[in-house]
Amino acid sequence: MLIKSLVAVFLAAILTENYVLSKFLGICPFLGVSKKLNTAVGMSVAVTFVMVLATAVTFPIYTYLLVPMGLEYLQTVLFILVIAGLVQLVEIILRKYIPSLYNSLGIYLPLITTNCAVLGVTMLVLQKVTSTTAYTYTYGHALVNAFGAGIGFLVAMVMFAGVRGRLESADIPKSLKGLPITLVAAALVSLSFLVRRLTMNSILLAVGIVAGIGLLIGLILSVASIIMAVPKDEKAEKILAALPGANCGACGYSGCSGYATALAKGKAEVGLCAPGGIACTKEISSILGVASGNVEPKTAVVKCMGSLDHTAYKAEYIGIQSCAAAVKIGGGLTACSYGCMGLGDCKAVCKYDAISVCNGVAYIDSDKCRACTLCVKACPRGIISIVPKKDMALNRCSNRDKGGVTRKLCSVGCIGCKKCEKTCEAGAVKVTDFNAYVTPELCTGCGKCVEACPQHCITYFNG
Repeated sequence: MLIKSLVAVFLAAILTENYVLSKFLGICPFLGVSKKLNTAVGMSVAVTFVMVLATAVTFPIYTYLLVPMGLEYLQTVLFILVIAGLVQLVEIILRKYIPSLYNSLGIYLPLITTNCAVLGVTMLVLQKVTSTTAYTYTYGHALVNAFGAGIGFLVAMVMFAGVRGRLESADIPKSLKGLPITLVAAALVSLSFLVRRLTMNSILLAVGIVAGIGLLIGLILSVASIIMAVPKDEKAEKILAALPGANCGACGYSGCSGYATALAKGKAEVGLCAPGGIACTKEISSILGVASGNVEPKTAVVKCMGSLDHTAYKAEYIGIQSCAAAVKIGGGLTACSYGCMGLGDCKAVCKYDAISVCNGVAYIDSDKCRACTLCVKACPRGIISIVPKKDMALNRCSNRDKGGVTRKLCSVGCIGCKKCEKTCEAGAVKVTDFNAYVTPELCTGCGKCVEACPQHCITYFNG
């Protein structure tokens, strides 16, 4: 009888009493994290873990502490306190053992604290203890109910992730795209968990009401978009279509749309779009009816060669795998405070697959790079620069410490010895703050500074 009742509780929590699709709790993560299957599953596992642990702790607290002392009114405050502590525990575990899932969940992980589904599981099960049911809920029933509720949450998340995946490729009216069709789909999915309580007429009525309201909202939005339509500049639209859509800001404007508008109004120069290159410049010039001029090809370069063969980490780092996060903890994980940390913030933002990280240092493929500057903005240490694609010398080190300090930190670091500056006959190399800088416009590509550099941090760049 006990096993039968436990199985009944487990299946009821998943199906007929699903906390998301039947009781409508936990809607925030249901809509927010169900876009991708992997994050939906990860979130569900975390929620299930918290549900079971929270019930395991709160049930005895309520039964053996609050009830005997007549303090039942404190259950909400105490339960939230317990759930908040357990969420912090889950966050620590994921950060240590599954950092990829920790990073993908992002802000939604702390939000489990305020997930009403978790609080609902711990509180609603207490009603079953005192209610007149076919069997009395025990501590074991409560735990099974919590686990079943977590599996039900997983079922709902996986189902809806599949539905949303299909919606992305479906031909949906423009007025219904986004939130409207998502809510309509969620309502229809929830109906499948309410069949036990509804007749066919009720189901058809519910479908009709949801569909009718959705269509009404779509109609209102369509009419509003027509009445309040903003006149479009056809020339700006054509220019925007010619631009690559990187929205990197390398042109000096807020994005491709801002640059296109400025070009159409004659307030910007042609040829400022580095990612678009020569082909984009020629097409825009054709639209505007002006000369295209010359566009100098450029690429991004990482001014650091301090791989783990040449330098070392000063401490073990187990935090968020991001350069921006690591640099805030003791100035970063590398011994050189100017060097590449190799956690791949630049690689993450690159839209052209031009960046790879090897042995602790980022490398940029100049053939793939479009000089969009996104990696430049993403680097917290500012060691990525945009340079012309030409044959020239290039200092691959960004260190500005004194020579003696640099030698201890990295075997290929610039020590500011000025041998390169003295060797350069064109005056293209200048040493400032113990670091050599090569002016691309003045460099003749003779290679003398490359040969003179004792640290081999000045290399010959083949554009």
